[in-house]
Amino acid sequence: METISEFLSESQAREKLMRTAQYACTLARHVNERTWRRPEASDKLKALVSHLKLSRKLLRLGRSVNSLHALRLSARLSNPVLRFCLSSVHATRALYFVCDNLLWAWKVHLAPHLDSQRWGAQAARCYLLSLIACLLRDLYEIIIIIIDNNNDETAGRILQTPAAQRPETTDVWGRATGLPQAKTTMTRKGIGLWGELRRRPELWVDLAKNALDLPSPLERLGVIRVDEGIIGLCGLVSSILGLVQLAQPGLKLRP
Repeated sequence: METISEFLSESQAREKLMRTAQYACTLARHVNERTWRRPEASDKLKALVSHLKLSRKLLRLGRSVNSLHALRLSARLSNPVLRFCLSSVHATRALYFVCDNLLWAWKVHLAPHLDSQRWGAQAARCYLLSLIACLLRDLYEIIIIIIDNNNDETAGRILQTPAAQRPETTDVWGRATGLPQAKTTMTRKGIGLWGELRRRPELWVDLAKNALDLPSPLERLGVIRVDEGIIGLCGLVSSILGLVQLAQPGLKLRP
């Protein structure tokens, strides 16, 4: 109980819970319109989604300051690729939160003359750019694992007798027997690579979460046309993965 209480005391955890509920309601509304066809239930779910969105915007007030602080820290990273990717993530998120705060002010009638369509599109662009930067970071991590696996294979071969110094062998039909050996080497490398990737669950959780978040900004910007049910399902799974990362910090990519 104490662990749950500490978890819920964090504003980020509450925001993630509201996000999960929001996308669950979006998915339920889509299912209701396609199968149950109850207008009153659809109206209630739509109103609940609107309230959850507004509550999430309220909880995100001031989050741009956190992103700017994270940007300052990521700018000190020695790895240039990670420095570029993470700095891009935090910079675009800071801009996204600014747009989101302005949209909240418009929603509560503090800025009634705000062009909500324009700022909503700007928020979607910033969100999309941050997701692309996150996916580039995930891709970089995968490439590093592949390179390290190949280097380990190369180092292992150096310790053995080079294949070029071995006498060429043939079977009874006079065919060279090098091809099966090459297949065995490729199989061993593939198994080794799969083993390395399996030891990085935090990478796959982050990759899945970022990929599942892509349809929402793409649909808002009109790049693709996605069914509301797909948006709800992707957002729901992504939100659950985000909650898992908060509950289990070991499943979060660092730095």
